[in-house]
Amino acid sequence: MTIKTIIIEDELPSAKKLQVLLQQIVPNIQPLTILESVSEAVSYLQSQQPDLIILDIHLADGNAFQIFEQVAVKSAIIFTTAYNQYALQAFKQNSIDYLLKPIKKSELQQSIEKYQALQQTTKPINYHEILSHLLSPTPPVYQQRLLVNRGNKMLPLKINDIAYFYADSKLVFCTTFEQRTYLVNHTLDKTVPLLNPQQFSRINRKCIVNIQTVVSMQTKAKGRLLLELNPKPDFDIWVPTEKASTFKQWLSQ
Repeated sequence: MTIKTIIIEDELPSAKKLQVLLQQIVPNIQPLTILESVSEAVSYLQSQQPDLIILDIHLADGNAFQIFEQVAVKSAIIFTTAYNQYALQAFKQNSIDYLLKPIKKSELQQSIEKYQALQQTTKPINYHEILSHLLSPTPPVYQQRLLVNRGNKMLPLKINDIAYFYADSKLVFCTTFEQRTYLVNHTLDKTVPLLNPQQFSRINRKCIVNIQTVVSMQTKAKGRLLLELNPKPDFDIWVPTEKASTFKQWLSQ
């Protein structure tokens, strides 16, 4: 039987890789689409629902569980997440599977096998209970300092002092408000969960900015935004069309 599947993930390269892995693992997977935000997911699920959803918890425009507040989801879900062990326990208690990034093919295969096994049962999945666990009153704890490299030294750098992160080739750097640049030992994917989303936003595949560094923006062709930052980087900072609306909302918080 064909398994109609959608992927909800705001990092397109990760979503494409996940799509390839799914098709390698399950020949009868029918990938329908890739969605990048809560708003896109809600709009899609209001008109049609697949058999299976691969859902990243942290999306461009908010927490993925906001989807369940706006639409009744009947699909089975495998979550991808970077949440702590306490939050992950909620998935286990509710017979929901999860995958920690970066996703391994063997673990994805186990999740699909679990999904197929659960199809033989009639046990309902209580997503609202999961929501109550993950959005409990306990506030998330974000990293206060980051170990960075400068020359042959490793330095503890305060997160609040960082104006922006950027990827250059296969390396990731951060620049402080004092215009000092350091090598970071994390990829951008692994850096995002460490940061307070009210303070930092990943505006594109190559850059994360601190809200305090944004001076102004210009709307360009096809709705893209060209940002002016202080301190000013030696390269242009663009917000792609599909993230422009979400970025403006973030700036207006």
